[in-house]
Amino acid sequence: MRLAEAAALAGRWVAMLLSYEAAAAFDAAMKTHPHGDLPLAWAAVFDAPAALPEAAPPGAYEVSAWQPQVSQAEYVSAITKIHEHIADGDTYQVNYTFPLKSRFHGNAWSWHGDLKNAQRASYCAYLDLGRYLILSLSPELFFERQGDHLTTRPMKGTRSRGRWLEEDDRQAARLHSSAKDRAENLMIVDLLRNDLGKISVTGSVRVPQLFAVERYPTE
Repeated sequence: MRLAEAAALAGRWVAMLLSYEAAAAFDAAMKTHPHGDLPLAWAAVFDAPAALPEAAPPGAYEVSAWQPQVSQAEYVSAITKIHEHIADGDTYQVNYTFPLKSRFHGNAWSWHGDLKNAQRASYCAYLDLGRYLILSLSPELFFERQGDHLTTRPMKGTRSRGRWLEEDDRQAARLHSSAKDRAENLMIVDLLRNDLGKISVTGSVRVPQLFAVERYPTE
């Protein structure tokens, strides 16, 4: 990471991957369960960005149905334990996730392009690590730095899109007025505001917009 930071400070372009399992490097209290040989951190340095071709050559690919790697019983047990920890005051939120697997064959770049076109996500990345290909598509901005100015756009709460305009507006109104989603949104905003406050000039952290509803083409 020091080499990547030095390259960026020297004016070069750096693309970086940081695994969730690298958390312990930043906070020893974080417990992770590394699996496989995916690097905890990976970076590539470039002298300058290169323009993508206007239309990438198409390629065929096949993706099988995704299969969860936990059973229904394991899922129910985990959710029950989370509810118990929340009720006991041990935590106030848990981001529970589980892996899914599928079989892929063909052109991964074409798959990434199709996913990007379908989801219209603002922040996309395609990383070729050799053994691993990382296809990332996210509507959420983790953080952006421009000079001495940092911007972050956390997201919490979703609803499916309506089938017609009036239904879509009702879904947006339900999301905006949901006590649960508003509480989660406020919590993540406060969390990031506190984190930014640790490295920012006192009084300079601002929240210009709260509880904003954004529309995306997919559910």
